[in-house]
Amino acid sequence: MMDRDDRTDLGRIIDEAIIWHVASADDAMDWDVFTFWLEADPRHRACYQDIARMDATLLDHRDAIRAALAEHQAPTRSFPGRRARLSAWALVAAAAVAIGFVWFPGREVPQARVYATAANAMPVKLTDGSTIDLAPRSRLTISGHDERDLALEGGAYFTIRHDPARPLAITAGPVTVHDIGTSFDIQSDPENARVEVAEGHVRVDARSMDTPAPLQAGQSLRFDGQAGQVLIETVGISPMGGWRHHQLNYNSVPLALVVGDLNRYAGARVTVPGDLEHLRFSGSLVTVDGNRAVRDLAQLMGLDIVRGPHGDRLVAPGSLRPHRG
Repeated sequence: MMDRDDRTDLGRIIDEAIIWHVASADDAMDWDVFTFWLEADPRHRACYQDIARMDATLLDHRDAIRAALAEHQAPTRSFPGRRARLSAWALVAAAAVAIGFVWFPGREVPQARVYATAANAMPVKLTDGSTIDLAPRSRLTISGHDERDLALEGGAYFTIRHDPARPLAITAGPVTVHDIGTSFDIQSDPENARVEVAEGHVRVDARSMDTPAPLQAGQSLRFDGQAGQVLIETVGISPMGGWRHHQLNYNSVPLALVVGDLNRYAGARVTVPGDLEHLRFSGSLVTVDGNRAVRDLAQLMGLDIVRGPHGDRLVAPGSLRPHRG
């Protein structure tokens, strides 16, 4: 049971959440201050999302609410300013109770949806109109209220509708990407991740990061789990999501990540020994033909290719001998 101080604190949070929700419809909304408020206390985000969901549900029932207001002879005079909008919002909520409509924040969570791809990409659409291009040989799980919790294995390009009431959390390998509306590309495996922002901004965090890293349009973050390193750099917007057009673009990326991309996007079967994984590659590769893409990479890196029954292996020059795996 909550004591008086707890109830007072919760009441304050509810009031602030309502104010922020009303303000979100205003062009003058201060998104930076709003984000700071959301992150100041886990209850802020939960309460704000509950308020936003309730408001959306009330809008869906507005005809019944109007009828209830008329039946109960509720006052209809207008009030000036923000306080009036809050009073009107509270009045509508009261009317919802009057007609017997009750909304439960703890309602059952919808069953997760899972999408998986083989050799071809797959478009995925969220209920709010946001779109996700799921890369070949990748897997996406969508769960949570309002499809807010996503888990990605592999790659995807996200075009998310701006909605502060639906901040997404996307787990991709070792990192989590937080977004309220933007366009960005994610590539991941169990130990590594790359995030490139084409529009808007996102926030990336991981257990091994001291603080979350904000990214804006034109920036990328590379998380190297094996080395325990995070690199943020400006890369420009045009190359982002190039895999959708059969082209991969790199700027000083570890060879292990490049090889992983060729296996995913070009259908190649290629590996690289541990002592070469951290060699850096810069350039572009076309993914239409896997064998050609591997050959181009080997030539650009000055490496040899060892052919085997289970695929190719890139090795240092002069190491042409069968690999026994």
